[in-house]
Formats: sequence, C-alpha cells, structure tokens
Amino acid sequence: MGPHDYFTERVKSFAQKHQLSDQVEFIHDADDHELAVLYEQAEALIQPSFAEGFGLPILEATSFQKPIIASELPVFKELLGNDTFYAFNPHDISSMTSAIETFITDTKKKRVPKGILDSFSFDTMAKRIWTLYKEELGI
Repeated sequence: MGPHDYFTERVKSFAQKHQLSDQVEFIHDADDHELAVLYEQAEALIQPSFAEGFGLPILEATSFQKPIIASELPVFKELLGNDTFYAFNPHDISSMTSAIETFITDTKKKRVPKGILDSFSFDTMAKRIWTLYKEELGI
C-alpha cells in the first residue's frame, strides 16, 4: 500500500525478476474503507523498515488488534514496547524469516495492548497540545 514511487518500482521489478508478480498485489491510494477491509482480513502487519519517523501503519494495525511483525527500530519499541511484537533485524533476511516463522507457529499470537492507542487518540493529543500552549503563553 502506498504511493506509486521509486520504491514501488523497485519492489515490482524484484517481484518480476523472481517470478512472484502473481503473488503480490500493489494497492495505491486506498481510501479509509478499503484500508479497514485490508486490516480486517490480515493475519498480521509486517513492517520491514530501515528507518521510520513514527509508524502510522503500526497504530492502524493495532486498532484492529492485529499482531505486528516489524523491524527492531527504536520508534517501534517506543510505540509498542519490547514484548508486544515480533521484532527482526531489517538488515538480516534470516532474522526477518525467523520472526515470521515464529509468528506462524506461535499459538498465543502476541497482540498489542489496546491501551497503546489511548496514548495517541485525538483527545489525548489535543489535551497535550493545549497544555503546552497554556504553559508557553503563561495562561
């Protein structure tokens, strides 16, 4: 999912080169309804990434109580904690493979606690911003 850009073209080329095109579907500009359907039908979210600013797909998947398989990035650990997702080294394909295999065989399936979403709700963020404004303005 995401924009049609340089990275998408690289993944498409890889899929074609390795004869995987019939196993990969590229979805661009999904609306909220389509996105919800995709998350509802997913077994888990796999988020391979070398760097992230925040990790919105992780919060989206969390709202659907989907297990997370993701790079062991500090931002993901900060969002999720250390024991609530299947972490892997994004520079090591065997580490990623192992995390996915662990997820498949794990009968308990790690789930991200719902409380994580409370920290990022609109109301919580609006209250934090309002408090900061009041402090800075001295009101």
